[in-house]
Amino acid sequence: MEEQSAGQRAADAVGAALRKKEKEDAHLESVLKAFGKTLVEQVRWKADLAPHDDLSISEPDPELFAKGIPVSSRKQLIRIGELWPAAANLITPSLQEGFPLLAADLARMSTAVLDGSFSPDLFLSAAYGGRTDEARTIAGHIGFEPELLTFVLTQLAAPVVAKRSEMLFPLVRELPWNRGYCPICGSFPELSLLKGKEGQRWLRCGFCAAIWRFYRGSCPFCDSRDSGDVEFFFVEGRDHERVEVCHRCGRYITGMDLRSFGDDLVEEVLHISLMHLDVIAQKAGFLPMKGMGWESPGKEGSSKSL
Repeated sequence: MEEQSAGQRAADAVGAALRKKEKEDAHLESVLKAFGKTLVEQVRWKADLAPHDDLSISEPDPELFAKGIPVSSRKQLIRIGELWPAAANLITPSLQEGFPLLAADLARMSTAVLDGSFSPDLFLSAAYGGRTDEARTIAGHIGFEPELLTFVLTQLAAPVVAKRSEMLFPLVRELPWNRGYCPICGSFPELSLLKGKEGQRWLRCGFCAAIWRFYRGSCPFCDSRDSGDVEFFFVEGRDHERVEVCHRCGRYITGMDLRSFGDDLVEEVLHISLMHLDVIAQKAGFLPMKGMGWESPGKEGSSKSL
């Protein structure tokens, strides 16, 4: 029997987790249908990707790193150059299946990437660089709103971004990091996870999927450790799932207590499996942390120590 590739094994694991979640939580059917196939193809491609050393990133300066300067940035990680055609070919079909109303627009974008008439790197440099008018002009050439195009291209590039993050993490593994934003790219987290017997808190980056340890009871976004600021919401009967809201900054993050679970949970699936908590938090007036970066105004981290 022919041995499965790393990509196929990863895809099978995520596919099985998605099917299990669909059986357990019928209310997630529409979300899983929209994002499931794309997630499977993303993990498949990431696992099969050869290591990349094209970032030319040297080991971080320990002093700058200790002051809260990440080793890289979103703009740098998502600039994937010659890999865009592969991204368009491999990921676009699953996005079209998950979002059928966008199928024609996605096909047009993919064609523009493949024939070279549209440069994702040029657009994303403007979008992530805060050059709003430039980004809108570039996106308009292929009939997209810049916010939607940023989302689509981020989905296409996600496997490469995660692979690069995985390769960069050894550079900072032994260095102290006490910020609520990612040590690799500077993005804020999409998940808060409790692990191990002691219930250590780990954050998962919403952009590059890096995971790092952070304080319990502290808001990653504004750094508040005041017990009156941070509050946890649960759905009755599912208290292992939670949404953490901060009354000081008005942000929230979804999370899960993994201490009572085995090793069969797939972290790539956890975020979309908690989207019902996003609805609860947003209806209460809170905004997600994911999507923001450390370089946003007023987001310099403090120098607390673990």
